[in-house]
Amino acid sequence: MTKEIALTFDDGPWGIRTVRVLDELTNRKIPATFMIWGVHMAEYPEILKVAAENELFAFGNHTYHHRHLTDLSDKEILSELNKTDDLFMN
Repeated sequence: MTKEIALTFDDGPWGIRTVRVLDELTNRKIPATFMIWGVHMAEYPEILKVAAENELFAFGNHTYHHRHLTDLSDKEILSELNKTDDLFMN
């Protein structure tokens, strides 16, 4: 049986640090999944656009503000998810 791991990064992107990670992963041909905050997507759209063009990388919705979902109503949770989904679609 082949052993595999999944490399994931939580709570990004974070500017130049993320660029360095993306460059290193690309150079080594290492796939990874990034769980993205919507507020950071809005702050660093150029980083995500470049990363999204790289087939090594996948992305997941980590809500817009990274609030504690147990403290939110269903409506607020959906808003957090939908706001980030809208950014993914644009």
